[in-house]
Amino acid sequence: SYSLGISYTYLLPGQISNTLVEYFIRSYDNLGNFDTSITYSYLVGDSVSPTLSSIQRSPATPYEADNVEIVTTIVDLGSGVETAYIVYSINNGSDWTFITIITNGDDIYTGIIQKQIWNTTVLYYIRATDYLGNTKNSDMNQYVVKEAGFPTITNIILTPNAPKSNDDVQFWAIVSDSKSGISY
Repeated sequence: SYSLGISYTYLLPGQISNTLVEYFIRSYDNLGNFDTSITYSYLVGDSVSPTLSSIQRSPATPYEADNVEIVTTIVDLGSGVETAYIVYSINNGSDWTFITIITNGDDIYTGIIQKQIWNTTVLYYIRATDYLGNTKNSDMNQYVVKEAGFPTITNIILTPNAPKSNDDVQFWAIVSDSKSGISY
């Protein structure tokens, strides 16, 4: 007896992303005759975005003379990390600057946001994209640049300049701050 049009199924377990799978079909009859299909192939896709963790900033409280180093861990077990950026804005998100961040091969990525003027609010996040276009953005972070200068005090005068017991003494000074001003 012979069979016509019987359907057979084989389940291939899931494969690692970016793996080229090649396969063919071979069928035998009861007399040992066989037929082999051509070889087919497919590339296993990657639908998982990179993971971002441990985003750190140094210094934690930047002053206007400080470049700010951003360090983060980026991992993509599928196709691998193709690009990674620090994306930042100094005008409340109206414009964004992309800085390429690099790794030395151990999933730790480092980049620098250049120094900004005092009282600037810097918004930033990390963006990583793998080789198949899957992208992940970190949560938004921010810092406010502190003034590097300090108030200056000059021309201190006291009256009387040689106080005696029970004398009230009055102090004068010139206090200035060319950037943020004097609060008290």
